[in-house]
Amino acid sequence: MKDNKKDEKKPNWKEKIKEVNWWMVLAIIAVIALLLSFAYRAQQAKLAAPAASSQSSGQTGDQTGIVAAAPNCQEIGITFGKSGSFRSVWDSNMKTCVLGMWEEARISPGMSLADLKIQGDDYSFLMPFKGSINHSADTIFVNNTKCTPGNPVSCDGKTSFEKNTPVHIVSEPGNDSSGVMLIQNP
Repeated sequence: MKDNKKDEKKPNWKEKIKEVNWWMVLAIIAVIALLLSFAYRAQQAKLAAPAASSQSSGQTGDQTGIVAAAPNCQEIGITFGKSGSFRSVWDSNMKTCVLGMWEEARISPGMSLADLKIQGDDYSFLMPFKGSINHSADTIFVNNTKCTPGNPVSCDGKTSFEKNTPVHIVSEPGNDSSGVMLIQNP
């Protein structure tokens, strides 16, 4: 038995290389290079995204010039029911502070705007500043008065509401117009 093992030679490294499937090695290297390329592009997109996403309101898909809070915009946070909390941001086109359900302005976890449109919600809050309300879905009560949804909301012809005015919104499931935006009076 021992003699048989001695007679068998261990293949040297040159013989082992001949057994390697070089096409497989090249394929693995190509896949790794492709993954690194995707990772690099994703990183570049992530770095470019904050500049682009801060320009969009997220509610209507148009460019509204929303940017991080400017010195003249109060840093205000508000909770919109299951959607979570959001902060105010400066809208350079409107030249005022706005507060809406944009992911860029999110400060706490919650239901996305897309999920709100599907699932609906029923929530209340106090106006964080004197201003108007854009809400065109379902039912809205301002100061316990049922108002006409719209952009802006109208309560007996009144479209500007004082700070700390109670607001109650009911967004029924399946309403594509769900969502709210508060606009501070300039």
